[in-house]
Amino acid sequence: MNTASSLKELKEYRECNALARIVLAGGIFDLFHAGHAKYLNFCKRQGELLVVHVGSDKSSIVYKNGKKPVISEEHRVEIVKNFRAVDLVYSDDRKHRDLLIVRSLRPDVMMLSKESTSEEEISELRKEFPNMQIIFNPRIDDGLSTTSLIAKIKEKHC
Repeated sequence: MNTASSLKELKEYRECNALARIVLAGGIFDLFHAGHAKYLNFCKRQGELLVVHVGSDKSSIVYKNGKKPVISEEHRVEIVKNFRAVDLVYSDDRKHRDLLIVRSLRPDVMMLSKESTSEEEISELRKEFPNMQIIFNPRIDDGLSTTSLIAKIKEKHC
């Protein structure tokens, strides 16, 4: 199984891998680039199994200032699930740190971004999941971002 299509399937994945150290990471992963690859490889090194939540087109519009991804959700899921470091992909309209997702998967490690995670969300996660390790994205992307790629494309090709 490379993709989970429901919270129930996330729960079943955890049950089938009860002893494994599971890492939960998330992102939009639009215009997949070297920064994404470095991030996912870093996440994988934090545990044994890497579950990646790919934000839906709808959630991307909410979290990315009204901008829809260039690459469709279906294609972004396909790209991420075929990345060697990734063991399972899940996609929906929630953030990967949504309590319903975390309760279903019960990861040992949660990857977070300091830029997009509020102190309130961090406190809530630490309170409800005191044994879950929280690791902040170390920003190992050398300044690469989908936004910077789009700007570069516009500058050089439009």
